[in-house]
Amino acid sequence: MVDTLGRNSEVVVFVVDDDPPSRSSAATLIGARGYRVQTFESAESFLANYDGVTCGVLVTDYLMPGMDGLEFQRQLAERKADLPIILVSGFANIATAVRAMRAGAIAMLEKPYEPSQLLDAIEEATSLARRWFELRRRNAEAKGRLSSLKECERQVMEMILAGHANKTIASRLDISLRTVERRRHDILNKLGVQTIFDLADLVKDSQWSVWQIPGRGALAAADSDGLDQANSVVGAADP
Repeated sequence: MVDTLGRNSEVVVFVVDDDPPSRSSAATLIGARGYRVQTFESAESFLANYDGVTCGVLVTDYLMPGMDGLEFQRQLAERKADLPIILVSGFANIATAVRAMRAGAIAMLEKPYEPSQLLDAIEEATSLARRWFELRRRNAEAKGRLSSLKECERQVMEMILAGHANKTIASRLDISLRTVERRRHDILNKLGVQTIFDLADLVKDSQWSVWQIPGRGALAAADSDGLDQANSVVGAADP
């Protein structure tokens, strides 16, 4: 349990709910599992304070004064905030769940939910959060390393990754074969990679974004699949 609590403390669970008792109850439950918790009374308050880089999970009410849960998700998407989102609502239905999960939510729970349902959803979400956080770190590192290349080196790199031989690169760029070989050597050295496969992985890391993942959340599938899943999600809280 100690190890679990320590690992949980790496992730912040943000709880957004306009109802003080519900907000306090959720925070107490989540905190008891070892997570760090930050609470907000509105989506607007969260958006004004979130730093955009903390490894975290968002648990938010769906119906709130001002910005509701779906608009909240749209705002987060515009900001490219890669937070796994759990929506909770006392008025959940299939259509709402479909829209919410298409917008990026990984789960939607109907109030009153069982404590275990929320904790299970958070456990799944924190696993995603850790993975996305690590991929975001690798993305930033890869972009930083690639920024060290000169434009002429980038041209050679792109042609190498496209599978062109050194002679072809020299011909197309109108440079000598020796220059291509030197730039190829410099590229690998500057980027700290040993092989072209390593180089390809680095470039792939630099292009990563959670918002480019097909089916982000659980629903970029067909409507029928989404309805089936949403039905199970909404109905999960039924006695």
